[in-house]
Amino acid sequence: MNRNPWELLIAFVLIAFSALIYWLISQKQPVTPTSYAGIILGVLGFLLMLKTELVYTLRKKLRAFRWGRPSFWLKFHIITGLLGPFLILLHSGWKFQGVAGTAALLLLLVVLSGMIGRYIYTATPRTIEGGTLSESQLQSGIERLELQSEQLAQELGIQLPVEKIPIGWQAFLFRGFYRWRYGRRIRKLTYRVSRSQPKLTQNMRRLLLQHYQLTLQARSLEVTRDLLAYWHVVHVPLGLTMFTLAIVHIGGSLYYSWRS
Repeated sequence: MNRNPWELLIAFVLIAFSALIYWLISQKQPVTPTSYAGIILGVLGFLLMLKTELVYTLRKKLRAFRWGRPSFWLKFHIITGLLGPFLILLHSGWKFQGVAGTAALLLLLVVLSGMIGRYIYTATPRTIEGGTLSESQLQSGIERLELQSEQLAQELGIQLPVEKIPIGWQAFLFRGFYRWRYGRRIRKLTYRVSRSQPKLTQNMRRLLLQHYQLTLQARSLEVTRDLLAYWHVVHVPLGLTMFTLAIVHIGGSLYYSWRS
């Protein structure tokens, strides 16, 4: 249950760096789709998008491709899935005309769909390797965390709060707010003992938050599974259509360059 989305930070840093380089180059000469800088942006963006589409899928589907955890490749998938489209939009000059413009618009839809998919994905209970937890594993994890939390609470002399946990769509949509509110309540509850028993208090806070997180996921599991199935139906065709138009655009550009 990684709560540190470092892949987003890396992606936004790379996007900011790319924007700075683009601005510096554009101060000397205009960057157009047919300029050297524009062509480089388009090629790099397309290669990154191609990697985004293929590598994570290969890691999930092929037994021969087993290097690294799926969770790592998903994060890499998110980084290239944000940086690649940004480079392509810089290549297009933010103009949406013809086949290339249609592909760019579809690209924006694919990125938006990917962001929605990430939100759904993070609502699904998973193992450290990135696999989906079964219902029995999920329930076992909840019971184990609850027992460990109660033992630490007894050791610290704290009465654990009885928290009303939402269910269904409410648990899925507003889980970030509920986690924040519960974490705040736990910090207030353990403030006094945190000075005398900082290590035990920190462990108990971690266990309680993990327990709350798993319980939220369990209570929204049916909604999450349905949404993930619908999301695949939309996201995959969008991606395939976008790549088809991109290849048509590349082929046309190469043909007209050769003719001229």
